[in-house]
Amino acid sequence: VQNHTLTHPSLKGLPYARQRAEICGQQTVLAREFGERPTLFRPPRGHYDSTTLRAVADCGLRASVMWGANMQPEGLRLDNGTDRLRPGEIVLFHFFPPERLSGKSHTTLTELTRTLLRTITEQGYAVGRIEDYV
Repeated sequence: VQNHTLTHPSLKGLPYARQRAEICGQQTVLAREFGERPTLFRPPRGHYDSTTLRAVADCGLRASVMWGANMQPEGLRLDNGTDRLRPGEIVLFHFFPPERLSGKSHTTLTELTRTLLRTITEQGYAVGRIEDYV
């Protein structure tokens, strides 16, 4: 997702001014760096409240994007209580440093990515862009 705040705080419960500064501030940084303003936002750790949604809109973002699956070094974790992805499932995937992968079932980020893509295709799905769905 394009905007994830300046300093990655848990936004829920923070005052509007602080949330707006985190979100709009990152909008400015990313626009300067990449030449366009982001349209999508994901709150750090998924923590947000109605104040967050107001700040997101006021900063010109089109949507806040959440997820239902999380790819970890140990494998894919699904929030739906099963081992099956659902149509339209959004998978959270962080980039892990090599030391975080050491000793895990997936030893490189490339291997972790391959495993995720294989799981997606084996379950009959394909990877899509969030921008095409919101």
